[in-house]
Amino acid sequence: MSVKYFIESTMSYPELSTSRDVSSQSLSQYQPELESLRQEIRMLKQEKQDLEILLENTIDHSDTVENLFHESNRQLRAEVLERKQVEKKTSTLDH
Repeated sequence: MSVKYFIESTMSYPELSTSRDVSSQSLSQYQPELESLRQEIRMLKQEKQDLEILLENTIDHSDTVENLFHESNRQLRAEVLERKQVEKKTSTLDH
């Protein structure tokens, strides 16, 4: 069993704390690094979760803004059409 494999396996399975091929001395040698890597994994998982929440909120917000733009566009088109009709009526009355 390689040291790299042992470190990876203990990260995935913290209950694995000893190995036949790795001495106690070498384990203690890598323990600070292993703990540091575990902490980094926890931080990265939290950051990933935070970013996923941010992405979801951004998508929801953009959907809301898009719907507001469509509604505003619909209202403006209706207003423009109404004004054109009024202009047409007033121009025919003037002639």
